[in-house]
Amino acid sequence: MSSGSCNHIVQVADLKYSCVCEAGRFDYDVGTEQLSATCTMCTHPITSHSSVSTLAKADCVDVPDPLVSLRSDTVCALWKQLQGVRVIHVRGTPTSGKSTIAKLLHEHILLNSSYPAYLFSWKEDYFTMNRPYNDILNIKVTKRERDWRDYECVLLIDEAQLSYNCDTLWNDFIKFQASGRITGPYIILFSSYGSPSPTPAVGPPGSAPVQLRASQRVSVRPLAENNQSVFLYFTRAEYDDVLQRPFLLAKDLRDYIWELSAGHPGAVRAIIKSLLEAREIRPFRKQGLYINLANAADYLHSQDFYKCLLTGSEAYKRSLPRKNDLQNSPRLIKFIQKVLATGQSEDLLEECEDLAGCYKKGWLQAELTSEGKTVYVFPTLLHQR
Repeated sequence: MSSGSCNHIVQVADLKYSCVCEAGRFDYDVGTEQLSATCTMCTHPITSHSSVSTLAKADCVDVPDPLVSLRSDTVCALWKQLQGVRVIHVRGTPTSGKSTIAKLLHEHILLNSSYPAYLFSWKEDYFTMNRPYNDILNIKVTKRERDWRDYECVLLIDEAQLSYNCDTLWNDFIKFQASGRITGPYIILFSSYGSPSPTPAVGPPGSAPVQLRASQRVSVRPLAENNQSVFLYFTRAEYDDVLQRPFLLAKDLRDYIWELSAGHPGAVRAIIKSLLEAREIRPFRKQGLYINLANAADYLHSQDFYKCLLTGSEAYKRSLPRKNDLQNSPRLIKFIQKVLATGQSEDLLEECEDLAGCYKKGWLQAELTSEGKTVYVFPTLLHQR
């Protein structure tokens, strides 16, 4: 039988975290004589799992997700950088940590500054009529401002790529604030795609596009000439902090997962959840033993591992092509095979329809080479496999 998520509290030193098991599994039916049954996924008792109607549910405790890092150093550095440059554009493929960073930064600003801070995401219908930026922001924030360029606040805008075609927002508002102004709102935009060059969005004909300095751009990895401590993927310290919680993983296995995931938050989460379900790993978890690379190698190279990634993590799947996408487009398959063979695409976005589709859906990440050329790569080795 199966159940809902596990409410068991895992304690590591002085910190407490909720178990990562989202759906308990048990080898036999629930009965009053089976209260000692343990979950085959996480090894915690059946009484700690929700949605088991014949049993009393465990008390819920408000504890942090064990696979989410609070990323205090990154958040502090990002806020300091935003205060220095007024506007920052953050780019990252799906599940690369944009929304999590946005929420953590919002909380940090509210706790550590006197600025009003507004976190929200766009819907495309806000821009169908290309309303003036004041109307768009007044509607979204439900606040009446005559001119948002004069309002001392912080705007944290998720899904900002949906606004790229809104000329009034980018050219009359964001460009104005990004041009060295020392008053008015701080603006940080989180986008699933966008050019890594100084021009994230192309303006209307005859208008100079928004130009962002290197210090106004944040990507999944450190950018040249940018603050090297601010990027979307986990730092190694953040990664190690996350991996010490749900399992006892030996250093060689942590190093292997680091190389495979590059610190991509969604990939790290998917790998750990896959290991949680692996029968080969279960005896080590149950006995509280360290798991090294030799213990996990066969599973991590098996079809079961990749099948679990594709079926068990809804968030991670958003960063991969869907089966229907591939079945309906043989040309897309050939394009992806070419990128797999070469490791990157150097095609021009406006000249390659398949590249544009992969890019806008977050399957490929745009990056700048040392020569300033834009190339398109898979987010991690795991995605490439």
